[in-house]
Amino acid sequence: MPRSSCCSSRFGTAFDAKNWLALDPCGLCCASLSLSVHVFALLVLGTRLISPHSVFAQLAYYGIYCPISFLALWSLYMAWSTDPGGVPLGARPLTLLRRSSSTASTNNGEIASIPKPQQRAIRRCHKCNDNFKPPRAHHDSVTGRCIVKFDHFCPWVGNAIGAFNHKFFVLFIGYTLCASLLSLFLIFVRLVQCGYSESSSDSSEEKSAATGNSYQYNNSHPQSNSRDDIDSDESVADQDRVIFRFLEDTTDECDGVYNDNLMVILLVVSVLFMFFTCCMLMEQIEAIQTNTGKIARMQMKVGKGGTELQRVTKDFNEMFGGNSPNVALHWFIPLPVKFPKGMRTVVVGYDYDKEWKSSIFQEPDEEEDGDKNSTKQQQTNIDKFSIPAANINQGKSIMESSDDLGSESDGGPLVAQACDPVKLGSSHSRSKRIGVKKRGTLKAGDDPVFVDRTKSLS
Repeated sequence: MPRSSCCSSRFGTAFDAKNWLALDPCGLCCASLSLSVHVFALLVLGTRLISPHSVFAQLAYYGIYCPISFLALWSLYMAWSTDPGGVPLGARPLTLLRRSSSTASTNNGEIASIPKPQQRAIRRCHKCNDNFKPPRAHHDSVTGRCIVKFDHFCPWVGNAIGAFNHKFFVLFIGYTLCASLLSLFLIFVRLVQCGYSESSSDSSEEKSAATGNSYQYNNSHPQSNSRDDIDSDESVADQDRVIFRFLEDTTDECDGVYNDNLMVILLVVSVLFMFFTCCMLMEQIEAIQTNTGKIARMQMKVGKGGTELQRVTKDFNEMFGGNSPNVALHWFIPLPVKFPKGMRTVVVGYDYDKEWKSSIFQEPDEEEDGDKNSTKQQQTNIDKFSIPAANINQGKSIMESSDDLGSESDGGPLVAQACDPVKLGSSHSRSKRIGVKKRGTLKAGDDPVFVDRTKSLS
């Protein structure tokens, strides 16, 4: 799906959208389903399965389940509406490495060459209008943008998972797992209560019935001990009541519990989401430990990407932010990720200013690289000629004082003029290239600064 926006570019994933919103139809439907499941569980548990006579069930529901469901819904909203780390149009590399000089002076004043580091071309994404692509960014085909630390596109939150919303995605699946477990626990508690609990009316009726049976038995058998018979009849009635209520309850609170379709649906959904979120959370443990996205981990496992895909520092956790890599309270609260001062740009791998908007970054003129290569070739030629440095000034004076310069067809020798080696081969400064001119008739004393034209310059 390409980049898109709506409401006059107010929402969308386009470069000019003011607020991030993935408009993928499948993602919107699945995110709505995630929201509906949590709301459905809250209503069913609160209206069908929480007994007003069970203090324990009410504490578990209102004190634990409701806060966890609220955190899960909050995390879902943050994961859905947060920019995952889309690279803006006009982003630039953090630093342009300055090319070190090819020469340096030693202690003796001699010129020593310094090897130049190999320069890599700036990565660009042709799907994003050749915009700069940071080292840890990958293109997401659903949102149509390059996402920093791209992990995957999750339809259950309706958004791509990247550097800035990975925390919310992990919290969402974590809190959903906890909500599923608590839902199953509350269902189990309700079934147990309906199987073993008894109402006062039923208890009094059964006791009166047991007492009446004992009274009739005592009238017909006056010799028997009436008190012992009543106790035995009550104990038998209690045993029968326990087994009977576990199989088929007759109280008002438990009417239809075992035949409630909504409870059955909640039970099935809770089991499915429990296994699903548990598997997802186990997969994300590696991402929390390594601070890398799924694609980066796959590339590093096969030996691709090198160190540029690894975490930028171990001073803090890139997924949850903060100033320490240790677990902290802010890890469990769905608040925006905050990095130490100056580290946000390091994590994303690019620099950006609003003034650069819609202006794609262009590399410096590549002619400099060609000039450097030409300089190296010309320097090699000079070394082959073995012109003494002491005679360079003499050559200059000869060229300045000479008035009888001929054309190339005169057959005279060539003169190598001295020049700045750094400017050799410059396409924009041809006048300062190494000059090669012709000399007509020369004296024998001027021989050191000339090169026989019959010799090859290469």
